[in-house]
Amino acid sequence: MLRTLFEVASAAATVGLSTGDGGVRSFSALFSDFGKAVIVVAMFLGRIGPLAIGVTAMQPPRHERVRYPEGKIMIG
Repeated sequence: MLRTLFEVASAAATVGLSTGDGGVRSFSALFSDFGKAVIVVAMFLGRIGPLAIGVTAMQPPRHERVRYPEGKIMIG
């Protein structure tokens, strides 16, 4: 369980680390197709998340498109 959690956290942080035998095969190579898809989604969300926050923070504030008329209303 700890090795799987490490793989998912590494994918979400887009670190690129993996556990394994130190050779050609990593631990994530032993995952099923569904497990590999989860890793891919975690990598994608880890890449897009901070990028989306950064782009949103850098956008200039929007001006309101609606302007209400100003005036004095006489009552009585």
